[in-house]
Formats: sequence, C-alpha cells, structure tokens
Amino acid sequence: MAKGYIINFVKAGTQDSPRNDIAFGSRPEDAWYWDSAERAEIDCMDLKRGGVKIQSMEGRIHWIYDFEIEEISPGQFSIFCDLPFIGQ
Repeated sequence: MAKGYIINFVKAGTQDSPRNDIAFGSRPEDAWYWDSAERAEIDCMDLKRGGVKIQSMEGRIHWIYDFEIEEISPGQFSIFCDLPFIGQ
C-alpha cells in the first residue's frame, strides 16, 4: 500500500444519493487542500461514511474508508488514505 493524497475533489449527486469524483496522487505537493482543519474534517468524515470505490488496472474493485487529515503546509489541510494499487 502507498499513501494516496486527494488531488481532485468534486462533490456531486444529491443529498439522498451523494457521489464524489476523486483522483489520488502520491505527492503531497500536488494534494487538494482545505483552508481549515474543520472543513477538511467534515469532508473526511463524509468519505469515511460513504467510502470511495477504486479499481485496479486488472479490474479489481476495492472500497476505501480509512481517510485521514494531514497539514501539508501552514493553514493547508489535505485528506489522504493508504491505496492498495499504487505502484502496481
């Protein structure tokens, strides 16, 4: 597994059927960031609750729920998780 930072984050769908379009990258300097830990925590909790589905190049599906917040620079907070298929 490798640390995957969210590099693109778009909330979509409806309140009853939320959908997030997310892209991951391995470099913290490319990470999408939130202006406060509180705002990042809200989205992080939503991701933990709903999970994110990713697919390997071989077509294997994996659900991710273990998101965490990291301060990547003063006042900039990113969300990351351990991704199983990075580097394969």
